[in-house]
Amino acid sequence: MRFIDSASDNVMTADGKCIDFANQYMTRLAANCGVDESEMRTTPTAFVRRLCEVLALREMASSLLGSDSTAYMDGINTEDIYYRKYKMYADIAKQMESGLSYSDFAFSDTDSSGKGGVGVIRLSRG
Repeated sequence: MRFIDSASDNVMTADGKCIDFANQYMTRLAANCGVDESEMRTTPTAFVRRLCEVLALREMASSLLGSDSTAYMDGINTEDIYYRKYKMYADIAKQMESGLSYSDFAFSDTDSSGKGGVGVIRLSRG
């Protein structure tokens, strides 16, 4: 499922690979919350869209690490803007992910019994 088509901030714009990664990551998070594709909202919530944008921007910052030419002052490599952005987006994503639940992804009228925010662990005897 496509949760977002673009993501940008005041410094960078996520490319297609980062957008695709974020959408796939969100699909996995939905599955971990116990949401079947048939139960998935056709229009994601604002929270889910924002988390997907944060993930795309985190990946973009990761791919740009070390490319900030302004980070070199007097021959010394200080923290570049992409490293700071990566840390910021990683922290935001971690915080947002910790609050995800089944209801963030599924239609409001679906049965959420037995499906929590920590995912479903399938057990079998064998």
